[in-house]
Amino acid sequence: MKVARQLFGKALVVLEHNNAKLNPSSLSAVSAASKFGDVSVLVAGKGCKAVVDEASKLSGVQNVLQVDSEEYGTLSPENFTTLVKNIQDAKSYSHIVSSHNAFGKSVIPRVAAKFGSMPIADVISIQDESTFVRSSYAGNALQKVKSTDSVKFVTIRPTSFDKAADGGSAAVEEVAAAGESGLSKWIADEVDTSGKPDLGSARVVISGGRGLKNGDNFKMLYDLADKIGNCAGMKLPIKCPLLQLEQHVLLLIQTGLPMTCKLAKLERLWHLNCTLLLVCLVPSSIWLA
Repeated sequence: MKVARQLFGKALVVLEHNNAKLNPSSLSAVSAASKFGDVSVLVAGKGCKAVVDEASKLSGVQNVLQVDSEEYGTLSPENFTTLVKNIQDAKSYSHIVSSHNAFGKSVIPRVAAKFGSMPIADVISIQDESTFVRSSYAGNALQKVKSTDSVKFVTIRPTSFDKAADGGSAAVEEVAAAGESGLSKWIADEVDTSGKPDLGSARVVISGGRGLKNGDNFKMLYDLADKIGNCAGMKLPIKCPLLQLEQHVLLLIQTGLPMTCKLAKLERLWHLNCTLLLVCLVPSSIWLA
C-alpha cells in the first residue's frame, strides 16, 4: 500500500506578469511550489487587478498577496527584493519560488542574500522539501542538491513542471508596499510588436544562417514562420560559421531561455528539457532536422 507523503511547508511564489496577464512560466512555478505544501502567491504591480483575479482562480493556491503600487509596475528586481523580504519577515514561508527566467533570476538571489541563504537555481525536479535536482555543465550532468537552509529560495525550469490549471478560489490579502529602493531607475520598455511569440513560448523555432546569403533572403524565414503559426523566426548572423546543425542550436540556446517547442533528434541537448524542431532555410531548399 502506498502512503501519501504529508507536506508541512508553506511556499510563496513570486509571480511574473505584465499588469494584465500572468506569464505562463509563473503557472509552472505554482505547480512546483505545491509540492512543498500550502501555496501563497505574490502579485505586485500597478493596476494589476486582472492578474490578481487570474491568480486567485489557480488550482492549489490558498492565498493571493496583492500589492498595487507604482514602484512595482515595471517589475524592478531591486524594488521586489525589499518587498519579498518584508513579507518573509512577517509570514515565515519555508520556500520562496519563482520561475527561472530573467525576472526570477534577478529577484530570488537578491532576496536569498538578505537571509544568508544559497539560492537553488534552475530546478528540474523536486525530491522532497529539501532535495532538488538541477542540471549543470550545459545539461551533461545532473546535480542532486540538499539544502540545510531554514528558508529555501528556488527558481524552477518552467518546462519541467506542468502549468497550474484553473479551479481554485483563493483569498486575496492586500499587503503594504515597501517603497522605492533607490538603487535603479526605469527608463523605458522596448517591446516587440511583431505579434510573434517569444523564444521561450514558441511552438516552433525557425532559424536561418549563412546559407541565406544576404539579408533580403531572410524574408523567406519570416514568411514561413507566419504560415506555421505560433512560431518564432530567429535571424542569426550571416557571417557566423554554421557548419553543423549543432552550431545552429548552440546559437539558439545561448539566449539562456528555456524553450517549449516540439521536437527533433537532439536528445543530447536535453538540458533545455524540451524537444526542438529546427527549420533551416537556404535559398534553394527547406529541410527539417
